[in-house]
Amino acid sequence: MWFHVTNSYLGKNPILIPKLPRNGNIKIIKWEGNIPRICVSNSIFKCLLAIHGTESLNSNDLYFTENPCVYFTEEEPYLPPDCNDFRQNYEMWFLKKTKFYYLARIDMYKLFTDKIIMSTDEKELKLPDQKKRICKAKSEFIINVITHI
Repeated sequence: MWFHVTNSYLGKNPILIPKLPRNGNIKIIKWEGNIPRICVSNSIFKCLLAIHGTESLNSNDLYFTENPCVYFTEEEPYLPPDCNDFRQNYEMWFLKKTKFYYLARIDMYKLFTDKIIMSTDEKELKLPDQKKRICKAKSEFIINVITHI
């Protein structure tokens, strides 16, 4: 199973179209090429790390404006030709339109306070008052995600 994490809800069963990543870092295009793609990983937490291009997440340095949405597919992606962080985050790419399925939103507050990836129905992004940094999460997805499929 391959996961894709995005800032906003794209529907229950979207067909995603390959695009260039949009995080504002021009170096990514130089390092990874200007190949339109859909980035995925075998781990939800590794998706979050890959989006931020770091080895850890900081609560005061997130690209998300709401609790991010997790999508999955069972199709087989491509290994990137020379992706900067694919080795540490096991990032893989889809280079064609690909059907995904909505799983749930990630409770970012729970992630930073308890280091647990949990599902939530809440769109609003809530973060701890104090700056928090996490290098890894305790588990991938632990509560009632099956009801979201």
